[in-house]
Order: sequence, then structure tokens, then C-alpha cells
Amino acid sequence: MRLWALALSCVMVGCSTTQLIAERTDEQRLLPRTIFELPAALSETSGLAEYQGRFWSMNDGGPETILFNWRDDRISTLPVVGAGHRDWEAMAQNDQGLFVIDCGNNAGNRIWMQSYFLDWASLDSGTAAPRETEFLWLDADPRSERRKHNNDCEAAAWVNGALWLFSKNWLDQQTRVYRLEAQGRQQELLPFAELPVGGLITGADYNLSYGQLVLLGYSAELGLLQPFVWFI
Repeated sequence: MRLWALALSCVMVGCSTTQLIAERTDEQRLLPRTIFELPAALSETSGLAEYQGRFWSMNDGGPETILFNWRDDRISTLPVVGAGHRDWEAMAQNDQGLFVIDCGNNAGNRIWMQSYFLDWASLDSGTAAPRETEFLWLDADPRSERRKHNNDCEAAAWVNGALWLFSKNWLDQQTRVYRLEAQGRQQELLPFAELPVGGLITGADYNLSYGQLVLLGYSAELGLLQPFVWFI
């Protein structure tokens, strides 16, 4: 697992471009260890969140979230009534609730994507009523070229009051970064940053205490699937 680091300036102040102000660190090799095997009900998990000691996940086909306890293998499912489920691929959270993002686009021809917000109170009560936000990328060029385009998406994180979305670029192995506001039912987005990650970004998280963004990806050679981590 490769480990990379970059520093960004002008990200949150509306600059027209984002500047890279640090070179990548020396490559490090990491040896991950297994701490828990997910239950069979999460055979195609595409997101993970933890809130007050409870873990949430979902399969990329939807349309339900799954609450599970990794200490004793107890799981329960919660249907997200009224949510579409074309290709659930990302999950993020803030203090108010959980975001499930339907943004997968392997085929390349998708225009509108969806984010579903579920507040913690409704999740705890077992009545998940989502608030839907639709979005599109104004700079995208939708076309039917499976895995031969730069318009896929599998990663999101809550950063400084907004949902950040990261493109999965099959062609150039970079990632574009978009900001989705918490309010507004339909939003048309342009990227505010592009990062030369050298692979396919499939996960993201943000550490507020350290001001640190973490991206998870893997190599574009699908037969190899070499994972890597970026710290920003």
C-alpha cells in the first residue's frame, strides 16, 4: 500500500485553481491487518460510517443501509424508502446525519447523480426518510465508454460544512474535487481542484481535528489492484 502526502492552498477561499504547495513524500509500504470480517449481507459494501459506537454501511446496489456490531456480528437492515438505487458508491457523515451517494458511473453515460441524507434520529428510530439532492458535473462529457472516461465517482467526505465529491478518472488517473452544498434540491457543480493521484479514487474521509483529508485508491490495472493512500 503506497502512502502519499500533499498540501493544498486556496481550497476554501474561492481561488480559481488549487495550488500544490508540497511535493509528494517518499513512498512508504504499509502492511494492513484484518480487525473484523464483514458479514455476508455486506458482500459488496461501498461505504462505512461510525456514529456513537454504531457502524453503518451499504451495498452498492441499495436500497437499504445496514447497522452492524463488529464485536458480536449482530446486524440489522433498514430500508431507505423512496431512494433510488442505480449505483450506491459513497458514504459520508456529519453531526446531523448520514449521506448515501448514488454516483457510480462505470458506463460513462450518466448525467444526474443523487445524494440521500438520513438524519441520525430517523436512523435510530428505524424510519429512514431520506432528503434527496440531485447534482451533475458541468464539466463532464457523458458518453457510453465503459471504464474509458473520467466521469465516474466512488468517494465523498464531509469537509467544512459541505459534501466533497471525488471523481474516479479511468483515463488519466487523476481526481477532480467538487463541493455539494447541504441545501438545494438540484445543483450543477464545477470542480475547484484536481489532484494527480495516479490511480482510481474509491474512498475518502476527513479528520477535523488534524485538518487532514485522506483518499483511498487503487491502480488502474484491474488485474493488479494495488491499493494506495493519500494524505492531504
